[in-house]
Amino acid sequence: VDPTAARVCTADAALLALVRAAGLADALLPIRPVRPARADAGRIVPIAAGGDPAAVSRLPGVPFVQALRLYRLQRLLRRYRAHLDPAAPERAAPLDDRSLADFAHLYFGARVATAWIEPWLAERAPVDAHETSRAAFLLRWAAERDAVTGSFAAPIATLADALASRVALRTGVAASQLEPAAPGRLRVAASGASWDADAVVLAVPAPEALRVAEPVLVAAERTILAGVRYDAAITWSAPLRPGVRGAPARVRVSPRGAQPFASIAVEGGRVTAIAGDPWASARLAMSDDALEKECALAVDRLLPGLADGAGAVTRFPLAWPRFDVGRYRALARLRAVEADRRAAGRPLHFAGDWLAAPTLDGAVASVRSL
Repeated sequence: VDPTAARVCTADAALLALVRAAGLADALLPIRPVRPARADAGRIVPIAAGGDPAAVSRLPGVPFVQALRLYRLQRLLRRYRAHLDPAAPERAAPLDDRSLADFAHLYFGARVATAWIEPWLAERAPVDAHETSRAAFLLRWAAERDAVTGSFAAPIATLADALASRVALRTGVAASQLEPAAPGRLRVAASGASWDADAVVLAVPAPEALRVAEPVLVAAERTILAGVRYDAAITWSAPLRPGVRGAPARVRVSPRGAQPFASIAVEGGRVTAIAGDPWASARLAMSDDALEKECALAVDRLLPGLADGAGAVTRFPLAWPRFDVGRYRALARLRAVEADRRAAGRPLHFAGDWLAAPTLDGAVASVRSL
C-alpha cells in the first residue's frame, strides 16, 4: 500500500482507533499535515484546505458571488445529518439519487463545482463527477470539513506488519471456493485441500468475493456484488530532485487536460504521481520502461524539475471501488441481506473499502459487523 501515497486525516475514526489498538500511536501519530495545493505554470501553489467561500473565490475562474453560495452547504448538512454516518454509509441511501455534478452545479454553480468540490473529493480517489453519487461527497465533507489531512509519521506497512504478527496466519493458500457445510459452518476449498470453518471473512475486492462465495450467496447478493465497479490506477514514485525544498503537499490536478494524473504527493523526500482511468486501464500491460518514461515526462511537463527522474511504477487493476449513483442504495440492500443470512446461521462476513469508502479508513470501517 505504500506506493499509493495514502491520504489520511484526523477524522478517520476507524483507522486511528486501529492504530491505537495496535500500540502504534507513538510510531504513526500525530498525522503529519500535508497542505493542499494546485499546479500553476509549473509551480506548486498552496490553496485553502476548507470550503471557506472567500478562499474558494481565490481559485482561478471562480466568481466571488458564486463562491458565496457555499454557505448553503452547512444548511444542507444540517438537513441531511441523520443520513451521513461514515461508519454506516448505507444510511446515505435516501441521498443516493443524484450525481455529484448535478448536485454541485445546482446548488453552488459550475465553477465552484469544477474548481473546488470535484478536486476536493478526488484527493481521496479520482471521481467522474457525472456518475459519482452526491452522497459520496456529502459523507466525506460531513466527516472531514474540520479535519487535518496528511500522512502517517511512518509507512502504513508498519501497521499491516504489526497486525499480522498478532494472529496465526496460514499463507500461500489460495481459497478457491466456499461451499455449504454443517449448519453454522462453511467449507473452504483450497488448492487440493478443504476444511470447515466456524466463520469466514472475505476481505477481498467485490469481483473476487463473488467468485469465491458464489455457491453460498443468494441471488440478491450476486446481483449487488456483480454491480460493483472499479477504476484502475498506476502510481509513479521518484526521489525529489536534490535542492528542492518546500512543505509536504498534495497537488490537485484538474481532470480537464492531456496529463494523466489525478494528484501528485510531494512528501517524505519523494514525488508520487497517481494516475487514474481511463489512462491507467489503457496502460496496465505496458512495459515498465515505457511506462516509467511516459510518467516521468508527464510529471516534468506539469511540474518541471521536481523529480529526480529515476522512478518506479506500480499497477493497481482494482484500485478504487466506485461509488456512483445507486451504490449506497445497493449497500443498504446488501447489509439487509447479510443480516438476514447471518440470522439464519450463515457465518459469512464481507469486508473491504467497496463497502464504505475508497480510503484506508473505509476499509477498516467496513468490518464493524464482525
